[in-house]
Amino acid sequence: MKQITDVKLGFKNQEVLVTATIEMAEEDLDDLYFVMFNILDEPLRFVVAVAGNFVDFLVAKGYNRQDIAGWLKKSPQKYLEAIVQHQMEIMQTAQERVKVVIDNQASADQARMVVTSLLAKGHFNQVSTYQLPDGSEDTKIQKVPTGDMSRDLQIMLEIIKDWENFNYEEFMERMVAEHGQ
Repeated sequence: MKQITDVKLGFKNQEVLVTATIEMAEEDLDDLYFVMFNILDEPLRFVVAVAGNFVDFLVAKGYNRQDIAGWLKKSPQKYLEAIVQHQMEIMQTAQERVKVVIDNQASADQARMVVTSLLAKGHFNQVSTYQLPDGSEDTKIQKVPTGDMSRDLQIMLEIIKDWENFNYEEFMERMVAEHGQ
């Protein structure tokens, strides 16, 4: 994977739709990327972030590029296991690609609509258009489950509902008191 470009957030049939264009390198088997949703502060905003190019990430972590290429060809599960071992670090390096600054009721309503759909539908649709080196394209559509994110999505919804009075320090104190985190 060379890069992920043109990430967009939308709706179709009341379901969240995340589209992205991925430029692939010659003989590249690494087409995996993660889409993440989050609420960030300063300014308060709802974001869609993406992380990809995991081969280069793993090489930087000390893995052998040839081993990774072998995993991609013969043992994709081993490749995924290596990525999962570094999942938290990968999430921290994700790039914001779409943001909705929550500084008025209309933007708060947009963010709430997305989060509510992710909770209610239990998935979002990820549309990936891979641009291949020969000039051709391949599009893949996936329904990505969001059930594992329901607690985080509920927290996001709380923040969005109280956007006008949101205070990060107070919120974090309350979360620690309620959840011990």
